[in-house]
Amino acid sequence: MTASWNVFTDHDKTILIGNSDSASTAAVDRGHLRVTFHHNLFSGLVERAPRVRFGQVDSYNNHFVAGSAYSYSFGIGMESQLVAEHNAFTLPEGISAATVLKKWKEAPVTAADNYVNGAPTDLIAVHNAEIPAETLQSGAGWTPTLRTKVDPPRAVPGIVDHRAGAGKVC
Repeated sequence: MTASWNVFTDHDKTILIGNSDSASTAAVDRGHLRVTFHHNLFSGLVERAPRVRFGQVDSYNNHFVAGSAYSYSFGIGMESQLVAEHNAFTLPEGISAATVLKKWKEAPVTAADNYVNGAPTDLIAVHNAEIPAETLQSGAGWTPTLRTKVDPPRAVPGIVDHRAGAGKVC
């Protein structure tokens, strides 16, 4: 499934991929959840953009604009395989880039070529340095193959903010 050119705004628990951590739902979800998010605007959200369990998720060329209630963007859950690349994050003063990733369960994540407030940022390194109790492992174990055009992350806010949403031509 692909979600592209959407606007998600002013919401708390935004997107959950995968059911619970239980064995019964794991049997249903494992190997069946493959989701791509690209060129979406996530604005004023609190968390779960998305939170992932048992799924392969590719998130690229999205713009995340945090508000004062921001908690995290990507929730790394049980057996998740998240690839987060070429995204742009606009965080207000006082909110650290370390909070972009939230570890719920042990699962490796790929995060590369992401920008925070206009600067290239190694999200895993920042997270691990500031939140050592939730150390993340790099390398989601797969490489996305279905991407359309990938824009440079520095250009993402201008592209997504002006073209995402209903009634706009992508």
